[in-house]
Amino acid sequence: MIRYAAFLFGMTLLTTASADEPETIVYRVVASHEVLLDVRRTDAPGLRPTIFFIHGGALIMGHRGWVMPRPEYFLALGYNFVSIDYRLAPQAKLPAIIEDIHAAWDWVQDNGAAYGIGKNRIAERIATFLDQHLK
Repeated sequence: MIRYAAFLFGMTLLTTASADEPETIVYRVVASHEVLLDVRRTDAPGLRPTIFFIHGGALIMGHRGWVMPRPEYFLALGYNFVSIDYRLAPQAKLPAIIEDIHAAWDWVQDNGAAYGIGKNRIAERIATFLDQHLK
């Protein structure tokens, strides 16, 4: 059985389902622009493994709702599901876009327990990516 969620950038490689609608959270404000993420929680008790999803779109288009397969698939398997937005080009440039992704990761690490997200139950690949590219 899969123990950890997969880190996904752009496409899905690879919880008992809860509410149909996600909880939308402002994880960052930049120049009065709210950057959002959606949290969908499984009904399973305790801190759960979590999918941390970053939509594709070549950094110029996309939305946290661009998720295939649907999050309900992962919820049914016992995973929480976090899908993030980030500022898009050309309004935002690198490294600002990457900083948004890093801020979303930090938010999940700092606040996830309140949403049933197991801090150590997210794929190590995301931590490796952040360590290599965002520090």
